[in-house]
Amino acid sequence: KSQPVPQTEEAAPGALKKKPRWLQAVGATLIAALLFAAGWFSLQAPRENISAPQVQSVAVLGLEPSAGDERASLLAQGLNEELGGALASVGLRVMPATSVRERGAAGPRAMGEQLGVDAVLEGSVRSYGSKFKVHVELTSARTGFQIWTGTFTVEGEDLLNSEQKIAAEIAAQIRGSLAGGK
Repeated sequence: KSQPVPQTEEAAPGALKKKPRWLQAVGATLIAALLFAAGWFSLQAPRENISAPQVQSVAVLGLEPSAGDERASLLAQGLNEELGGALASVGLRVMPATSVRERGAAGPRAMGEQLGVDAVLEGSVRSYGSKFKVHVELTSARTGFQIWTGTFTVEGEDLLNSEQKIAAEIAAQIRGSLAGGK
């Protein structure tokens, strides 16, 4: 009598062998770790293509006082005069106020395009007792998006010095944000 010969399974040519489950789990874990690391490093890398927009020229559209607020109107008028010089002192080209007034009322993007500047500065002034709140926005003339915004509180006792200090602070903060230091 002949004994049956045990048959061995041989893989057909080109067939894949199954990997043990533990090896599959290790491979999946390594892939997940690599994807996580790549994502983390991409978030940590400096984003040169998302840096602050190039702004070299600005038009000051002005700060508007709240309606009927005579005290806020005085501060707004003084700040409008001071802002041009303060912005010029930090290296920006500033459109003369007379050129801005000649163009009339328009939105920041339209005014920027009409005046040929990179950005426009506008804002508001409100009085609260002996203090004033000054809110200022710098808007890109190209995109219409806000580049920088700031809100400042001013003591109302010495408006002349307050105007100069707040204008200088606004200019410094704008310059800092444009240089990427926001």
